[in-house]
Amino acid sequence: MVSATRYLWNKLYAIASSAKVLKQAVRLVKELENKKQRIKRLQFYSRFVKKGDVCFDIGANIGNRTSVLAELGCMVVAVEPQEECFTKLKEKFSANKHVTLIKKAVAEKAG
Repeated sequence: MVSATRYLWNKLYAIASSAKVLKQAVRLVKELENKKQRIKRLQFYSRFVKKGDVCFDIGANIGNRTSVLAELGCMVVAVEPQEECFTKLKEKFSANKHVTLIKKAVAEKAG
């Protein structure tokens, strides 16, 4: 009985370890994809803006473009109405003097 119990614990440990490794691998792949996207955005936006430009990120979401524009040296006005997204923007950019955050929606007409 003891050996069967030991065998099951060893199997469970192996499965748990495999799951942990898989989870880490998935996280690393996601990080790599995010870095690739960031590089693409930097290359794209650097063709249109230069240091000191004022840029508006309307519907800033969680700030992917805001971050890139600020990194390029732009003064960024990020506008986002959704509370959850705006909270993330504040966490990321509240200390950044090049980014102004506005919690509003933008539309053609009031309402």
